[in-house]
Amino acid sequence: NAYCNLSQPDWLQLRFSGWQNDRCVILMGGAEGYTNQILSTLRAKEFLHPRILMLLPIRSEHAVEAECLCKVLVMDGLACLQKDALRVDDRDEIIQKMTCRFFPSEQGALQGKGLGNWYAYWKFQHPESFQSIPKVGFDPKKPDHNCMITRTTSGSLWHYWPDPLQLRKEYTDLFAQIRWDLFQQKPYFAIHWRRGDQLLTKCKAKFDKSVNCQNVQDLRAEIAKHLGDAQEWSVYVATNEKDPTTLAEMRALGFQFRAGDNYNLSSLESFFADVYLFGCATKAVLPAAANTMVQTLMERW
Repeated sequence: NAYCNLSQPDWLQLRFSGWQNDRCVILMGGAEGYTNQILSTLRAKEFLHPRILMLLPIRSEHAVEAECLCKVLVMDGLACLQKDALRVDDRDEIIQKMTCRFFPSEQGALQGKGLGNWYAYWKFQHPESFQSIPKVGFDPKKPDHNCMITRTTSGSLWHYWPDPLQLRKEYTDLFAQIRWDLFQQKPYFAIHWRRGDQLLTKCKAKFDKSVNCQNVQDLRAEIAKHLGDAQEWSVYVATNEKDPTTLAEMRALGFQFRAGDNYNLSSLESFFADVYLFGCATKAVLPAAANTMVQTLMERW
């Protein structure tokens, strides 16, 4: 493609013409959520400047389609590896052609400990692919290190948000139109109701005892408590809830949610639509004790 040569150089290229990958690095993310993907990307940008950072389409467990962050966000110095560049964005094929290293914060990978089903986490087709990767940290000063692998990041990277990020204008306009269609200029209340994997992890372990772990009627009571004298306000629930029965209960109560469904938005687009609607609400609430990356993102939006 126009940014990276995905094949290893032969001796003639190295001797006479240099190698295109000394100015380009591919970032291969794991299955973490969009917020972690953003932080990993920003951290990688700092490591690689001024080289181009080529993003593989996200294959998150939270996404249906494989998409790149730069589809929705203005991110200079980044490009997206399109699906037709390789057959199916095959990570196995990429690590065979490039010199992949781990993101420096990947201590588990560097030490070979606590990885669990690692090749599935990075969406490899075969465990042999993971075994072939050198378990060493990425060194941005070495041009032969041209592929960075990351599956997680830490809260200490939040100082990268939000200054380097902004929505592309077409999405700012689209989300503003969605907000108008739902609420016009009337006040509305928004709440983030984290469901899905939260129920099987932090709720089950009692790390989160908030309304995230309760039912729709409990959610209704929580909203009523925060609305106080403004019970007539419309309500938007930013949620990853997928259970049809639960969604039907919310709909019966008049709650708005999953706005992207009505506009044929992708998973990535719908995520940012929810963040936008939450951030622009007259009043917005994050349930206590959830302690998730996406909630921190919403607080800083």
